Formats: sequence, structure tokens, C-alpha cells
Amino acid sequence: MKFFVLISVAGFLCNSASGGPSERTVNILTHEIRESIPKGWTVSYDKPNSLVRVTRDEPVLIATGGFNTDGRDVPVKDQYEFWLSVSARMPSEEYRRLKIEDAETKKEMSALYDDLRHRGVQGMGDEFNPENASDKVLVKRYDALKASLHDLPEFSFQDLDIRTEPWWNSESIVDDKIRDESKRIKEQVLKLLSCYDPAIFQLLDMP
Repeated sequence: MKFFVLISVAGFLCNSASGGPSERTVNILTHEIRESIPKGWTVSYDKPNSLVRVTRDEPVLIATGGFNTDGRDVPVKDQYEFWLSVSARMPSEEYRRLKIEDAETKKEMSALYDDLRHRGVQGMGDEFNPENASDKVLVKRYDALKASLHDLPEFSFQDLDIRTEPWWNSESIVDDKIRDESKRIKEQVLKLLSCYDPAIFQLLDMP
């Protein structure tokens, strides 16, 4: 069994609609990644899924409960990798339009979220468990808004758009030294890319 984290299913789907990413550019990207990562790591291209995979050659202990493990989780030895989902670059006008749409959607979601919390609707994070009819209507609207958010790329490389896995992917690695190594490799790879929003690097605690 290979351990992996899904980066973006929607990112895969948009490749088929756009004709897929440029294989020439993907080859350039994989070459640059290969030059930047140390011995013991491998980069490959999974063409059917439009995924660039960066894999640690030696298996590691993985907490199957991920970063939410309560300490009772029994770790398993498995292959660790992170993925970059690549797709053809979307026009900048389209990106800006979808970004504006998402901003408006998030504004409405924020107001609904505050209203639901004020009404005492129970839940965890942004998952609510309404009990009465009026709350169910609000939660249904909130969930619909959340589902309508666009899967926008965080990064680009020449004529490619790139989506990445959640930042906490490597947190499931049990060994502190290997976990730090994995984060460092990921940072090296991301620094090869152009960022749509520089704030992403701040979220990743990268200089």
C-alpha cells in the first residue's frame, strides 16, 4: 500500500477539458525538480493523472490517523510522496473572474457562518449539524456556497497551472527528522514555481 494525499481531483478533470498540460513543459519541470532534490528522492510523471510525483525512496512510518492522531494510532511503514497536479494554464482574465466570484462567495459564507454560530448550531469547523428546519435551510445554503468555490491553482510554471496537496500532508510522518526533511524538500520544489498569491508562502511558513 502506498501512502498518498489527493491534491485536487477537480484539477485532474480540467486537464481533459483543456487538452491536458504540455508534456514538453512537464519534462522541463521534472528535470528542474530532479536537479533540486537530494539523493534518496525520486521525481516521476504520472501522465494518465497529470501528476508530478516526488517520492522518498525509503519507506517511512506513517500515522494512519494523520496529524489528528490521538497517540493510540498504530503507525504503518509505507512509501511517502507528495504530488503536483499539473494542467494547462488558464487565461489570466478567467483566473481573475473566478477569483472575484470566490471572494463574493466567501463573503456570504462568512456572514452565514457567524449567523449559524450565533444561533448555536453545533458542528466542527465548517461542518454543521442543524436540528430545526430554519437552521437546516441556512446550512444547506452554506454547503452549496462551499461547493461552488472554484478549484483555482496556487502556482504556475511557464504554461502550466499547478495545484498542491494540503500543507499538513507531511505531518503524518512519525519521525521528526524525516518529517522535517520532507517539509524541506517540498519547500525546495515549491520555490521553483511562480505563486499566484504570495500569501501562500506565508501560510507555508516559507521565506
